[in-house]
Amino acid sequence: MADGAERRHRHFLEANAQMATNRNNDNQNQNQGRQGSGRDQSDGSMSVREAGQKGGERVRELVEEGKQNEGGSGRSGGGGSGGRTPSR
Repeated sequence: MADGAERRHRHFLEANAQMATNRNNDNQNQNQGRQGSGRDQSDGSMSVREAGQKGGERVRELVEEGKQNEGGSGRSGGGGSGGRTPSR
């Protein structure tokens, strides 16, 4: 009986070691895929984070332009909701 338990234990350890190796390989492959998405890409593309930051900056610029246009246009109070939610 000790031989069977010992064999099962050895098999268990080997299986766990193989799973750990596979997990490490998967992690390395994922990290290698991410390495090319940095700021110094020669093909001109950008990372998702950079695109998000640029998009956020552009949204802020457009909001500011809209505020300036509304404030400087001397609205007569007609049309639109004036930023309020219409009542139902």
